[in-house]
Amino acid sequence: MVTRSIFCLVLFLATPTPTPAQDQTRSRFESIAARIEEELVRQEVPSLAVAVAQNGRILWEQGFGWADVQAQILATEHTRYALASVSKPMTATGLMVLVEGGEIDLDAPVDRFLGEAKLQAMVGRVEDATVRTLANHTSGLTKFYNLYFDDEPGRPPTRDEMIRRWGVLMSVPGASHEYSNLGYGVLDYIISRSAGRSFGEHMSEAVFEPLGMHETTVGIPSEGVVAVRYMPGGERLPSSVSSTLGSGAVYSSAHDLVRFGMFHLQEHLEDQRPILEDDSIDEMHRATAVAPLSFYDVGYGIGWRTWVSAQEGMRVVQHTGAMEGATAMLTFVPEKRVAIAVMANKTCFLVSNVHDLLVAEVLGVSKLDPPYREKVPSERTSAEILSAVSGTWRGAVHAYDEKVPIELKIDDSRSAMVRLGESEWRPVKTSVRNGRVQCVFAGDEKAGSEWRRWPINITLTLRTPDGEKCTGTLFADAAPDPIKGVPFGFTLWVTLERG
Repeated sequence: MVTRSIFCLVLFLATPTPTPAQDQTRSRFESIAARIEEELVRQEVPSLAVAVAQNGRILWEQGFGWADVQAQILATEHTRYALASVSKPMTATGLMVLVEGGEIDLDAPVDRFLGEAKLQAMVGRVEDATVRTLANHTSGLTKFYNLYFDDEPGRPPTRDEMIRRWGVLMSVPGASHEYSNLGYGVLDYIISRSAGRSFGEHMSEAVFEPLGMHETTVGIPSEGVVAVRYMPGGERLPSSVSSTLGSGAVYSSAHDLVRFGMFHLQEHLEDQRPILEDDSIDEMHRATAVAPLSFYDVGYGIGWRTWVSAQEGMRVVQHTGAMEGATAMLTFVPEKRVAIAVMANKTCFLVSNVHDLLVAEVLGVSKLDPPYREKVPSERTSAEILSAVSGTWRGAVHAYDEKVPIELKIDDSRSAMVRLGESEWRPVKTSVRNGRVQCVFAGDEKAGSEWRRWPINITLTLRTPDGEKCTGTLFADAAPDPIKGVPFGFTLWVTLERG
C-alpha cells in the first residue's frame, strides 16, 4: 500500500523546476499548481495532468506526481492516461468522418450496418434503433460494462457474439436516454465494418494523426510514458481489455486531449487537417436527447453532453470519464474559445476539483453547472407504487442462452423475498426510485450461466404491472474485488406473472 508519507516524498521528488521559458506562461497558474501538489498528497492520488487552451493557443499544460510510483517515472503533459468515457466523443468523431464520407447514415437503422448478429427488441421496433440513437444513448440498449484482465483466463467475445448475447432493446428507441457502453461498443463495430479496417486503425488514421494527436491510441500505447492505473489503496491495477472499445478504451495525454477540444472549438490549427466540416462539428454538439444526471438535466448530442450554464448563461460542451484507476474530463466553452483537460491515474474527485479551479481562473465563474432540476411531484406515492406490485410473481430472466426461473414475494411494507434459478429464497431490500420499484439482493452461481464469472449483486427494477403481468430489467454487477473493483455488469429482461 502506498502510504501518506510515501506520497509526500513522491510529490517532493516529482516537482521539477520550470525552465525560464515556462515561467511566464505558468505564473498565472502558480496558485493552482501549488494546490494540486497539496491535494495529490492529501487525497493520495499518484498523478494528475492538466492543459488549458484559449483563443487558439495552449495557455498552460503540466503533469504532477508519478505516472508510475514504483518505477519513479514522473507524469508530464505528454503522459498517456486512460480516458475512460472521454473516449466516447472521440469515437463519435471517427463516426462522423464516415458520415461525411457517405459510408454511414446517422438516421438509418443500426441493423443495416451490422454483420451476422442483429439487435433484438423486447419493446419497441428494432428498425427504430438508428445510428444516431446509439450515439445519443436513446437506442434502447442499456447498462453494460465488461473488462477482461490480463491475469485471468478468457478474452472478450467477438463483436457478433457480443451483439447476439447483449444487443437487446429494453426501452422504446428514441423514447428515453439511458447511458450505454454497449451502444458505443456497437458503434465501434459499425465504424470498423464501414471503414474496412479495425476500429483502432480507423481512429488512428482518420482522427488522431490528422489532428496531430500523436500521443493518443485505442488501447494501451506501445510507446511513451503510460500512467499506471491505481486502486484506492495504492495497488497497481492489472492491464485489461474491454469488449466495448468505443466506450472507453482510448489513452491520451493532456496535451493531445486539449488539442482535441480545440478542434471541436473549430480553431483550425495549422498542424491539424480539417477532418470534418464545421457543420458536422456543430451537429455533434446539438442536443437530440435529454440526459438526466443526479441534480440536473443536460442535453446529449453525438458523443457530447451540452447545456447552458446557470451562471453567465454560457453554452458548455463536455464529457467526463471514470473507471477503476482512471478519471478524465474535457470541457470547452465555445463563446469564450476555452478548452480544459484534466486527467488522473486514480478514480478521484480531484479531477473535477481542479477543473473548477481552472474554470474560475480562466472564465471568472465558480462553476459551469446546469440549472438545478425542478422537483416534479409524483402522481403516485411510494406506498401506492409498492401496492401495485405487491403479491407473488413467477416468471423468467431472459439470458441469451437460457431462461432463468425467478420467483418474487413482495408486500407493501417493503418486505420481500426472491428465488432465482436453483438458489435458495433470500431477502430483498426494496425501494421506490423514479416511480419504479427496485429490489436489491445478492446472486450466486446457481442462478444461471451469466452468473458464473464473478459473485454478483443484483438490482431488479419492476415496471408498472399490466393486469396480471409485469416486466422489468435485472442488472447484475460483479461484487467488488479488493484489487480490480467492478469489472463486469450486464442487464437482462424479466417477465413476470402473478400467481
